[in-house]
Amino acid sequence: MRVPLGFYLRFWVRNTSWAALTGLVMGYVLLSPVLSAYETDTEPFLPYAAVLVVFIFQWSAFKYFFGKNRGEFEYAYLEHLADIRVPLPYLVTDGEALLGNHQTAIRHAYIDTDRIGKDTELACRVYLKLADIEWKEDNRDKAFKCLELARTFKPQDFVCNVRLGQCYEATGASNEAVAAYEAALTDPSLASPNLESFVASQIERVKTKGPRKRPPSWGYRFA
Repeated sequence: MRVPLGFYLRFWVRNTSWAALTGLVMGYVLLSPVLSAYETDTEPFLPYAAVLVVFIFQWSAFKYFFGKNRGEFEYAYLEHLADIRVPLPYLVTDGEALLGNHQTAIRHAYIDTDRIGKDTELACRVYLKLADIEWKEDNRDKAFKCLELARTFKPQDFVCNVRLGQCYEATGASNEAVAAYEAALTDPSLASPNLESFVASQIERVKTKGPRKRPPSWGYRFA
């Protein structure tokens, strides 16, 4: 699957920034007790901790771009596409653009509009976005309902079924998670061995090790 260069850069910058922040926090937590015993300030050493973690992340990034985690990277790109394909008018009510902190208004902007019509692709994306909002606010029942509604418009949609599988995992429902992952593999537009391998590995993991409470990819947005 071809992924635009811009998404490589976006992915690398975002995760490198998180790696640097993680390094600063870990450096402070781990070094403070040791250095305080020698009456030494911790702050001068924190940049070195950040650089170390960023350096370690580069190997991880290589595996996402070209190695065994390539399927997860391609899935992150599909999630990105699913998110940006919800047109701007669905994020606007009464002429005022809605920002991320106006979640209740966003819900009404999505639900109350009748402009979706018979566009099944758009309807699926709208309900995926709603599921995103509901899950972030810990409204799991509503998130599941939105995902099921999204799937009524596109039953074989890859992103929709993978997200549903990850949600089932987070609630400990192994059988339902496996069924959702298997449904993702039936998407006729799926033409990437890396994506197929990624989902197959999720199915095998759930069957052998049980559900994972926090999804690896969707968790970036649903943490």
